Amino acid sequence: MLRRFLLPTLGAAWLAAACSSTPGPATPCEGVGCAGDDAGTQVDGASSDADGAGDASSPACPPGPAVADAGTGAPHPIYPDPVYADVGAIAARVKTACVDTGALPTHATLDALVPSLLAEAGVAPAGAGACACDWTLRFVPAAPALYGDAQKAWTAVSPGAERYVVASASQAGRATTTLYAAEERGGLYALRAALSLAQKDAADPTARDVPLATIVDGPAVAWRGVVEGMYGGRVSEFGTQYTPGERALLLRLAARLRLNTYVYGPKNDPYAGWIGGKWRAPYPDTGAGAAQSIATAAHEAHANLLRFVWAISPGAQFDWGNYAGDLANIEKKYDSMRALGVEHFALFLDDQSIPASIAQQAQLMNDLDAYVKKGDPSDHLLVVWWDYVGGPDSSTRALGPLVHPDVEIMWTGPCVESCTIDAGDMSPVDSSFERKASLWDNWPTSTGCCNGAAAAPKMTGRSADLASAITGYYANPVVNECGPECGSSLRVSDFTAHMGPIADWSWDPARYDGGVDASYARWAQLLAAWKPLVQKCGVASCSGKGPVYPGWTCDPSKTGVFFCDAYESDCVTDLPCPGGCTVEPPGVPDLCH
Repeated sequence: MLRRFLLPTLGAAWLAAACSSTPGPATPCEGVGCAGDDAGTQVDGASSDADGAGDASSPACPPGPAVADAGTGAPHPIYPDPVYADVGAIAARVKTACVDTGALPTHATLDALVPSLLAEAGVAPAGAGACACDWTLRFVPAAPALYGDAQKAWTAVSPGAERYVVASASQAGRATTTLYAAEERGGLYALRAALSLAQKDAADPTARDVPLATIVDGPAVAWRGVVEGMYGGRVSEFGTQYTPGERALLLRLAARLRLNTYVYGPKNDPYAGWIGGKWRAPYPDTGAGAAQSIATAAHEAHANLLRFVWAISPGAQFDWGNYAGDLANIEKKYDSMRALGVEHFALFLDDQSIPASIAQQAQLMNDLDAYVKKGDPSDHLLVVWWDYVGGPDSSTRALGPLVHPDVEIMWTGPCVESCTIDAGDMSPVDSSFERKASLWDNWPTSTGCCNGAAAAPKMTGRSADLASAITGYYANPVVNECGPECGSSLRVSDFTAHMGPIADWSWDPARYDGGVDASYARWAQLLAAWKPLVQKCGVASCSGKGPVYPGWTCDPSKTGVFFCDAYESDCVTDLPCPGGCTVEPPGVPDLCH
């Protein structure tokens, strides 16, 4: 349940949580050591030292600007809405911040994002000096003590890597925020949430006001995202549905929306599936399905802590008479994808008649799942089978017990493009597969849904209880499914207009069902505000007047390559080139090595 009310005594209650590296009863911060005894790490030029140097709570630091009459914090701007949010009075006026991520098990990717996150929040990284931090944001190794409704929310949210806590307090006009998440992606969610609460100060536009706040949050659905699984292709030079720039735009929006997965599986990529028939071959450096298109998407996903899943679709071309040989071919292809930065994999066997027994197909799934686990024992294979729609049958009941239990199997619901889906539709499917299936949702669509009914214009018809019956939710934007005849009229905005509500539903379906229109209204405002930030058009222009022109262009140092999108997204994405970048003649894409 979302809660917003003022907590005039929150600062005292949370002071100990902010100043202690271990959870426990609240006690006032006193003395030099109240910052905690964790080892500390250097982030953005600030250090969480054992003696509390540089910490906002250090008694040696002068007080910050008085904010007693600053009023209350505005309603939180976090979207999707957190499960629990209490935002109180303005507690501190800040210009600098330091972030300590040392308590997270891994944090290198998050550390790389911190400077841009601080800049977007309007605060500068703290410089050297014991009192340089107006605002200290510190991760702790265990969740801080929570009370009342906050504790109830923490208990209600499913435990997992993405559950997080934010607790902001103040002392002598300086802000201290305690953050907890079990893993790095949840840490990104926590830090974004905390920084988003900072508001521009009315009296000093160079300062930000930080309110007292407690946020408890976590998703209802474990895996949430997009499956690029459409047929048709608009841009022949890429051979896929989206350009690299459009895909980068979707990845960056997904990360801000707390979606965590992007599945790459366009049916017309000749180097990934049966339509082109080149799925055994590695991606070439140029031409359709260029390797750097995949490498760029994988790089964007990794940089934003998203799971980028690359799918192979051998269809009926898999040689079941030479099983070992073609299994080795797929494993080699997976290895070549790892060299491009891909870390997660899928097997698509949909929309083809597979000339093999169910036991043979299960063996292929299991062997590939085992191969994926050689790269990462905690990972798993994602699968869509040829039997993916309607209700359970003898085939699903035969496959389920034969497949490794952690293989993720996708299903489209009652129809290929379902009008409505609820737990009652999915539970029998789950039972037959002997696991919670994931939903491949062919929506948004412009072609109608079950029995010729008109498709809903908004993200509706997915029940609140559906989350309890699925492992993952993946929206396939069939609204963008189109052949080459569409040309530049295909608009990625036909999908991005729904991305926010899709993320909002998959984060907290019960709350979303009561506020569909409000979710769309908030998303329209945020999308307009976020789009300039995710396009990176301040780095280079797609107009053809700047240093980057539509297509692939080496950067001036030839240590990276830009892709400038000539289509609607107007998005610039870049890829590091450790081996340098080769400038090709006009009309030929520059090559990243």
